[in-house]
Amino acid sequence: MAIGVERRCCGTDVIMADVRVLYHAQCFDGFASAAVFSRFYSDCISATASYAYRGLRHGGTGPLDEHIFDHPVNAIVDFRYSPSAKLHWWFDHHCSAFESLNDRDTYMKRATKSHHWDPEEPSCAGFMVRRLRSIFDVELQGLDSLAVWADKLDSAKFQDAAQVVELNEPVHQLMTVCEHLQDGHLAERVIDAMAGGLVEDIAVDADIKSRFLLVFEDMLRGQAVVESLYRTKRDVVIVDLADSGPVTVNKFLAYYLEPDCTYVVSLVRGRHRGVQLSVGSNPWRSFARRHDIASICQMFGGGGHAVVGGICLPNATVEQGRVILNRIVDLLTASEAK
Repeated sequence: MAIGVERRCCGTDVIMADVRVLYHAQCFDGFASAAVFSRFYSDCISATASYAYRGLRHGGTGPLDEHIFDHPVNAIVDFRYSPSAKLHWWFDHHCSAFESLNDRDTYMKRATKSHHWDPEEPSCAGFMVRRLRSIFDVELQGLDSLAVWADKLDSAKFQDAAQVVELNEPVHQLMTVCEHLQDGHLAERVIDAMAGGLVEDIAVDADIKSRFLLVFEDMLRGQAVVESLYRTKRDVVIVDLADSGPVTVNKFLAYYLEPDCTYVVSLVRGRHRGVQLSVGSNPWRSFARRHDIASICQMFGGGGHAVVGGICLPNATVEQGRVILNRIVDLLTASEAK
């Protein structure tokens, strides 16, 4: 399906959609997971269903706001669990999927065919395709390629840092666009197109190419900023961009600049307010990783995987963000793993 061809979606919610799909925002796997779910639901549950999509970001503590479950059917994909009775479908693969032990107990007790979690899976979209095939005996024709790419990209199976910083391959460019898309019409079109066909076709779409070139130009400017101010502490690269104004940075850039580092911790201002932190480990030096990053991010209201995570703090000041950044760096440079 070309990206210009739309299925039944209703992201603006002017007309109430049948199904609310909540997905991990600004993440290729989040987009792909939303696509897999809507395709499954259309093929196997309701061919006439319409969809409203909304991206979720890691940040804050406590349960997800009950108000987000505002449609007749509500699904979360590639994001943490909610014990709400209004959550009808859930698929995730993050280590930090549960806000509390009580939430995990609720998940275990429900034992439904519509709630699924496996932290060993390389991607949520790939996990969904495989799990839906085994549980519901559905093939979801055309989505095998999407699952393969989601597995590869979400587990950072790149040849080297240069491949993912220089971004010459179309699907890597699509990944980059997804990571910088806010909720909106183009995000819905990408999800819709992923649900309908081969991901390689979407990656060469003119709209995607145009958006990628804009993002990549910003990344080149951001690279110059990072090169001028990043610092290191032992095997941790620290990138504090809070005073640099709006900067677009490739999340693998630090490994490109410092190939022998083990971790990267970065801080930026939020798009509208607050701050965001990201923590990553060098996928080309996995043997050197000593910490579970998801557990560290959870300490500060974030989440993620053992190898990468994020924290979004919409109400925090830059000074508070820097306190957290320094605490994370201290944990990562401690002599023993946490």
